[in-house]
Amino acid sequence: MWSSTLTIIAALAFAACSQPNSARAAKDTPPPQMREVITAACAGGITGGGGGITIRPDDHVIRWSRTTASSPRTERDLGANPVFATEVRRQLDVIHLADINDHDTGNMTCSLSLGSHEVSWSQGDPHAPSDVVAAHDLVLRAGGAE
Repeated sequence: MWSSTLTIIAALAFAACSQPNSARAAKDTPPPQMREVITAACAGGITGGGGGITIRPDDHVIRWSRTTASSPRTERDLGANPVFATEVRRQLDVIHLADINDHDTGNMTCSLSLGSHEVSWSQGDPHAPSDVVAAHDLVLRAGGAE
């Protein structure tokens, strides 16, 4: 009797150990509905138009633009890029974007947003938060911008 009980316990232990640790994987990767939209943009000037890149919660990268402030936005889905989206989210965590509250504007205003939190600065401003400008530029590179 003991040998059959030990055999069952050993089989259950083996089965439990051979399964991937899905609980840890689920904890490390938030579900898409928990992720927030990330947007890097610049707009203004005479027309008020501009453009940028949005990373959706499903990791799709969207390049968008508008010719004037009131014109409709044209969008191009560049496809899902989970590796890039994860790196951008990691970078925003590293710089603590949610704790930065700069809201400067200019003739051309650039911004980086995570969900409803936005940081903005006048394009080319040497006093703009350098970590935010670098993260902004990183997001724009997803669309082929330099």
